[in-house]
Amino acid sequence: MPHTVKFKYASGDKVRLIGLAIPGTVLSALTDSEGLQYRVIWWWEGTRRSEWLHEFEIEPAGDV
Repeated sequence: MPHTVKFKYASGDKVRLIGLAIPGTVLSALTDSEGLQYRVIWWWEGTRRSEWLHEFEIEPAGDV
């Protein structure tokens, strides 16, 4: 029987990195043994960054 996964964020959603208050954009999502993760891109000190982040590391961007 297939298992359905519900992601909080979708590709293109604007988010904020918790603790840094930096705006980012979700590129993709996955689930593995570590749980739900989101590939997020953002700019920091003139360099484009991209990391897989857990749901507890990001929040909706609001009016970023």
